[in-house]
Amino acid sequence: MPSSEKNSSFYSEPEDGSSSRSKYFYIVVCLTFVASGAMSTIASKWSDQVSAPGADGKDIKFDHPFFQTWLMFIGEFTCMIYFLYTVWKKKKDGVPLVEGEDYTKPMNKFLFAIPAACDFTATTTMYFGLTMTQASVYQMLRGATVIFTGLFSRFALKRQFRVYQWFGMCTVTVGLSLVGLSSTLFAKSGEEASNPILGDILVICAQLIVSAQMVIEEKILTTYNVPPYLLVGWEGVFGLGYCTTALFLFQAFGGQPDNAILAIYQVGNSWQISTSCFLALLSFPLLNGTGQIITKNISASARMVLDT
Repeated sequence: MPSSEKNSSFYSEPEDGSSSRSKYFYIVVCLTFVASGAMSTIASKWSDQVSAPGADGKDIKFDHPFFQTWLMFIGEFTCMIYFLYTVWKKKKDGVPLVEGEDYTKPMNKFLFAIPAACDFTATTTMYFGLTMTQASVYQMLRGATVIFTGLFSRFALKRQFRVYQWFGMCTVTVGLSLVGLSSTLFAKSGEEASNPILGDILVICAQLIVSAQMVIEEKILTTYNVPPYLLVGWEGVFGLGYCTTALFLFQAFGGQPDNAILAIYQVGNSWQISTSCFLALLSFPLLNGTGQIITKNISASARMVLDT
């Protein structure tokens, strides 16, 4: 489908003209994407505000951005399990497999390692920022991806935007500036925002990486007709490799900058942390799976608008 048609339609249709999924399906997908995104942010910030005892029995604030990223990749990996189960069920029932839903065009699977690396870097940076700024400011500053994704899509994917779309991106820029300024000028000292200036900067920097990831994912999805949940699953596989390796290295150097053993003790010793981690773990497959459906059938820019 040409990019102009893709941008002007709420959802894409198969080339034979028959719509296998109604617009109501995509409405539900979009609503699920927004709700799961909000839940993941609230759950992650909740755990960041809780203190719990470690192995020595002393209460310590739960500050584990890499461990939280590791949980995210576990959530993404469950999408691979779900995808493989659906393909197995179709084969068992004798249902013909469809390209784009059950398998991809021939491709190098290591391509998935690129967006996974972006995801690992950006998510960890955002969790560091989230520990330093307010959850509401964090969520709004994530809207910077609208601007960055639009620019990357224009130059990397050669996507054309109308004047009102550029006007919307400029409006988002002004809004982001006001949000960042308010958190800097009016933030009060305390646990909720220990360093709002640095936290906001980290969140903004992470959005640059996220935007690059979105454009790369859209390119992979559309070029090789990749099933959305398969892409999320492969990112979970590579992401778990990155994050597990990092956590092992951190343990070898005294648990800095993240101590996974301490995090596990705290999860076991606090119902608040265990509940918030469970809610975050539940939200990640929904967030990433529905996000890839939106990216493939609408665009990366549309996904980022919804994410905001």
